[in-house]
Amino acid sequence: MVDTKADLILHPIRIRIITELLRNEMSPQQLAKLLSDVPQATLYRHINKLEKANILEVISETPIRGTVEKVYGVVAGASRLSPDDIKTMSAEEHLHYFMTFAASLIGDFTRFIEQVEPDDPSVLSGAMQYSKALFYLSDDEALEINKAIAEMAQKVYENQPAPHRKRYMMSFISIPDKSSDEGDS
Repeated sequence: MVDTKADLILHPIRIRIITELLRNEMSPQQLAKLLSDVPQATLYRHINKLEKANILEVISETPIRGTVEKVYGVVAGASRLSPDDIKTMSAEEHLHYFMTFAASLIGDFTRFIEQVEPDDPSVLSGAMQYSKALFYLSDDEALEINKAIAEMAQKVYENQPAPHRKRYMMSFISIPDKSSDEGDS
């Protein structure tokens, strides 16, 4: 069976690899330090699969003690599904891929919550949060707010590590509620 692009990028471990490499080009050894819960052989297998699918590319190669250290990056535009990729999906495929994405969020949260103490300032201050809200928007307004959120995220996406900064993982999901298409009267 041939993996679709969605199969390739929406695998829980590959999502994490791509997310890290979107921030910084890295060697597998550097990735292994950040994804310490992923066995090294598994990490290499997923990196190779993404490289063969032209989602990752080798940025540089450095000879080190008889071997070659490769540094990987994400091929421009390859980490996102195109409108054409999305149009060809069935409802079942959408549900499957969304469940995979949601499972990766659950995994991220599980790793966080298993490491944090109940009195950790990031929990107590509200820096860690999850919420859900409903809005009434036209399609144009929904596109506008999604664009604004993406622009705000892009501004801080360029931030480099610093002593006063810690890593935050943020996810945003926008779902039209088709049950309310008639609107309120």
